[in-house]
Amino acid sequence: MITVIDRPSIKLKKISFNLVKEGNKSTKIDEFSKDIGRYPYIEIGKLAIQPDQTILLQLFNDQFLPRIYIQFRDTSGQLIDPLFPIDDTILKVFIQADSDILMPVRMDFKITDINPIKSKPGDNYDVIFGLSGILNVDYLYNTFFVSHKDTSYNVLKTLASEAGLGFASNINDTDDSMVWINPANHYLEYIQNIIKHSYKSQESFMFAYVDFYYNLNYVDIETALSEDIEDQKYISSDNYFFDTDSQEETTDDLVLTNHPDKQSSNVYIDKYDLLNRSTAINLEIGYLYYMSYFDTDGNTLYKLVLDNISTPGVDNNSIIMKGGIGEVSQMQQYSADGEYIGKVDTDNVHPYFLYSLKHNENNLKFLQKVKLKITINKSNFNLYRFQKIKVNFYKTSQMDEDDVIVQKTLPVNKKTVDEKAGVISEEDKLNQRLSGDWLITSINYTFNKRGGMEQEVTLVKRELNFNDNDFDPDRAY
Repeated sequence: MITVIDRPSIKLKKISFNLVKEGNKSTKIDEFSKDIGRYPYIEIGKLAIQPDQTILLQLFNDQFLPRIYIQFRDTSGQLIDPLFPIDDTILKVFIQADSDILMPVRMDFKITDINPIKSKPGDNYDVIFGLSGILNVDYLYNTFFVSHKDTSYNVLKTLASEAGLGFASNINDTDDSMVWINPANHYLEYIQNIIKHSYKSQESFMFAYVDFYYNLNYVDIETALSEDIEDQKYISSDNYFFDTDSQEETTDDLVLTNHPDKQSSNVYIDKYDLLNRSTAINLEIGYLYYMSYFDTDGNTLYKLVLDNISTPGVDNNSIIMKGGIGEVSQMQQYSADGEYIGKVDTDNVHPYFLYSLKHNENNLKFLQKVKLKITINKSNFNLYRFQKIKVNFYKTSQMDEDDVIVQKTLPVNKKTVDEKAGVISEEDKLNQRLSGDWLITSINYTFNKRGGMEQEVTLVKRELNFNDNDFDPDRAY
């Protein structure tokens, strides 16, 4: 599990409201303050964008730094003048979590682009703007000559602290101690260069990103893939069931599913796109990869075979994506790629400096052979990037009315769902090939006026599962 080791110390811009209590209006003020962030609250400099003026908001956490895109209507005319954004104007965003136990999203973004995308001729008082931004961390754009002598783990932890970021990881160190040098590049580039050349072991590969809560997450992906999630739980809130009489929070098994009896919950897969690029990636990087480099310190030419990490499963019940079911592709013997990656002085860098570059890069590509992009209509703040999670896909077309009762009428409370929800009676209605353990690689949020808030989650699965009839000689396919 990814654990927060150091908390962020970065200072965010203040969000303040001028609320004046007049007689019996105090109740409305209390309700107003409580509801802030139920719909995304946005400030651009000193201008507050009202919820009914927000057309679209998208929060992206699919790269190293979180990004934002919004479309909104300015009926005040102030954004054209006098509040038109100048250099380094900050966009402030606040989104409440669905539980007091879970952290809300509160972020500041540097505005990178803003432009009017729709307006009436000659009218500056009804303009629709489009705006893009990137997480505001000034430190990452410093350009100092600097060096750090330590492992990548400790250097990244130090840099995160200096930047005001928190630090989170699922390991406690790496095996790559050296003098890491930044020749006056942006610290953003310096950090990413360290990650590319980081090394823990041949059974590990590394990645890092900044999350929605200002933590630099340094992840051994193989450790994440090997995690035991048998007893994984999540906080389930009655808020999702439109129950006005109860705000009780409970814990349930964390399983994402398309089963209709979960339609009213925030683990229900409303839509999904599935992509299998197994053959394309194998052809791109080779079924086997040969790498060579010259060690000038030892006057030695190294020639290595880099085979991507695979997991056959506890009972060898996984399909290794280098061939068909129960077989190894002949391509693995005859389709190989490779390159000479240069010279290295191992007296100045750690022994695996060049090896780790291709080791991390190729395993990241291999990890993304099978990709699943799902949409959850009720945001689930229990989810995070590089979380291993169970997904159950059902063959809903094979379900009849006796299998499940689909909730078609709102409002409905949790008690009704518990009493009415059907139970799948036959195992063959579970899609065995796609069900099982997946790894979350990105989480994006989208808010629009019509659909409210929804969550887009991208998951990857390095190996697929066998079906019960895969080795049945009488199977129909």
